[in-house]
Amino acid sequence: MSCHTCRPTSCAFNLKRPVFHDRRVREAIIHAINRQNLVEVLLNGQGRLVAGPIPPYFWAYDASLPLEVFNPQKANTLLDYAGWSARTKEGWREREGAVLEFTMKTNADNKLRSDALVMMQADLANVGIRAKPELLEFGKLVEDVLQRRDFDAVLLSWKTGYAVDPSPVWHSRAIENGYNLGAYRNVQVDSLLTAARLETDRARAKPLWRAFQQQVVADCPYVFLYNQDNVAVVKKQLQNVKMDVRGYLINVEEWYIAN
Repeated sequence: MSCHTCRPTSCAFNLKRPVFHDRRVREAIIHAINRQNLVEVLLNGQGRLVAGPIPPYFWAYDASLPLEVFNPQKANTLLDYAGWSARTKEGWREREGAVLEFTMKTNADNKLRSDALVMMQADLANVGIRAKPELLEFGKLVEDVLQRRDFDAVLLSWKTGYAVDPSPVWHSRAIENGYNLGAYRNVQVDSLLTAARLETDRARAKPLWRAFQQQVVADCPYVFLYNQDNVAVVKKQLQNVKMDVRGYLINVEEWYIAN
């Protein structure tokens, strides 16, 4: 049996860094990374691609969001249009003498995420971007990313909880005193978040949440990657076992042993 976890993995851009100011560069990075390959290789296929800022196990999830496909050709075109068309003798893209490069941080004790950075590094090199993994002790990562906001890009997993409330990550007021690590700021997104959270009727709230998700995805502040599955092995004799994002024991009182 398998189901979603409530801890999707993404790569956040620090939008204060000049290298990420151009949306076309951010979109190119998204298209350059083979996310399905990450799921197949790192998760043995036991995972699902993430399309946006609200995971698919929430009622507010917009199922119409496109799962951006691996498209290095489109990535190359976007980078050319953004002015990064020249190449160094090593093949790295450059503009006005500056190489298109950045570091990607994560915690060294998480092999899954550190391996993901190595694979992402190779994908980005294929389109001429020099991305350098930086593996840190967890305390140092917290200091750099959460406290000092000293990073170019960071690979992380958010535990979402079970209520729909992405404001601590996406509202601009969370830039200084929250988890809006990349300093993402969009007035329309702020307004949609406020309105959606105050709306108690799901039918009226859902269009607001849909517009929020579509705007965030259009702005390309993250590379939304994957959500690892929870996997459980259950003996055939044990019947009526159910599991979802809440865990393995959601209906344990209804289990029974078949004769």
